[in-house]
Amino acid sequence: MVCAVFREAPLRAEGCPPRAVAGYHHYLALVPTNGAVKRSLAASLLLTAGGAAEADRIEGELMATGKLSSGELAGMGVNKFNAKDYAGAADAFTKVLAMDPNNHDAAFNLANAYYALGDAKKLIDASKALIVTDPLNQLNLKLLANGYRLASDTAKQLDAVILLSAMTTTVSVEHFTPGKDGAKLTGTATGNEGAT
Repeated sequence: MVCAVFREAPLRAEGCPPRAVAGYHHYLALVPTNGAVKRSLAASLLLTAGGAAEADRIEGELMATGKLSSGELAGMGVNKFNAKDYAGAADAFTKVLAMDPNNHDAAFNLANAYYALGDAKKLIDASKALIVTDPLNQLNLKLLANGYRLASDTAKQLDAVILLSAMTTTVSVEHFTPGKDGAKLTGTATGNEGAT
């Protein structure tokens, strides 16, 4: 099997990650400041047994530089979430939102990181912020209801569940672009079937 080693994206073909990791290490010994190769090394390490700690160290170094784009930080947040490092994921998504406050995906992922951490207060706050910008998305209400469940606030949990069950349509925002004269919003509306 042929593997190209120095690509921007991590190598995902079976058998490539261990070879890619060795190649990335060799390249970084020669060019230690190449952030793209460091990102690819970290992503490839997540695919190899025992590589999570080194991937976490590399991503931490990259995050500390402050030179990452919101997209790169979001990718690291997803990697951390998938590796069950929910605190690290929350940190990455918080940094994305500091750079790009209208990033709906980062806001949604941040709420899910708080849910995975069991942090009721932060989950409730994050869910409420999501509902402000995307009020007809049932997933946002489900996160809010779960925040109240984690907080043992059954009255507010019930209120959220009642709102959820009353929704006849769910609308999911797919893209939001603010502009000087307003904003452009694209999404999908789906009707719900009644349940008995």
